[in-house]
Amino acid sequence: MMVRDAASAHLVVNIDGTAPGRSWFAVDLLDGATGEPLAGYASDDSTDTTEDGLSVGVQWKAQQTLAGVKCDRIRLRFRFYGKAKLYSFHFDKNSPHGAVTPGRITSASATT
Repeated sequence: MMVRDAASAHLVVNIDGTAPGRSWFAVDLLDGATGEPLAGYASDDSTDTTEDGLSVGVQWKAQQTLAGVKCDRIRLRFRFYGKAKLYSFHFDKNSPHGAVTPGRITSASATT
């Protein structure tokens, strides 16, 4: 994916099957060129998400947006634990739980 307007890009997912302590997911943001996790955006930095919904915001411990991303292209790696299921994801220019408005991200793809 190409990163544009990173400071206002919130990752939002449509997820189901999560349960505290049993089923959750985490997300790595990877450098598009090297495939290495970006500092502050590794799955260890991702807050474990145990909320189901059509528009669930993803956060990292120090970041709620892609503001700290310093590369032009990124990849996403979703990590699933238990019965969590991802149906879709997108980037929202509003808050993670706000109205859905497409972000300025192009060429979306995911690695699972």
